[in-house]
Amino acid sequence: MDGETSQLDGIRQPTCRIYATVPSGFEFAAKDEAHERFGKDMDTAATHTERGALRFSIPISRVAETVKLRAVDHLYVVMLETKKTFSATKEEALKETREMVGENINWKEGFAVWKILSHILTPEKSAVDVPSNFMEGGEYVPAFRATCYRSGKHSFSSQEAMAEFGGQLHTTFNWTVNLKNYDVDVVLIIDDDRVSVCLALTNEPLFRRNITFFGPTTLRATIAYRSVCVPFATSSLSYAFIKRTSWCTRIREKLCL
Repeated sequence: MDGETSQLDGIRQPTCRIYATVPSGFEFAAKDEAHERFGKDMDTAATHTERGALRFSIPISRVAETVKLRAVDHLYVVMLETKKTFSATKEEALKETREMVGENINWKEGFAVWKILSHILTPEKSAVDVPSNFMEGGEYVPAFRATCYRSGKHSFSSQEAMAEFGGQLHTTFNWTVNLKNYDVDVVLIIDDDRVSVCLALTNEPLFRRNITFFGPTTLRATIAYRSVCVPFATSSLSYAFIKRTSWCTRIREKLCL
């Protein structure tokens, strides 16, 4: 969450930072789709692609539209992005992981975005709200779990970082720990010296949206979308085959919204 503002119809709007996972190799296609949908409301200078992911900033007022993106699998709201060089010793590095809970994490706005999409994607959880820790007079205490995705060389494992970070969250906020039936998933992403703290906005991958039956030849909806909406400049034969098939038109009508 960057806590900045964007210009929308002449009015300054609070923005949020979105981290979206995409099939590897489709990062720039996802970027183009996001730019096409959000237009001038998407901060082009703050947009960043990395392997299997896209980061972009949009007004909070338009965050509900992110679930309409067809090229993304999972969505997260970023509450902290920072550079951090962890200590070489495991004990010190894990201590630094615990201390991150007390850093300048934008919990309040992050949970505001999480609440919006929770009511859309999981309407059965209509009682979810911003936790009482971040809302005066609030009474909601979420069940949570912590997840860590790590890449690069570090003195600790992903499981160790997850345990230390999640334990500190429980100690600090007194939320209920539930690894299976959780309300919120707090995600720690460590990529070499780049660290992000996020809230997961999707409980299951969005590529399941258009799948009614799973079989050995089931094609992920994210890949199907890009296959029928992006010309195959380097694979003309494959594109010609898809173009001629009878189901191509039906897929376009369903996926190319």
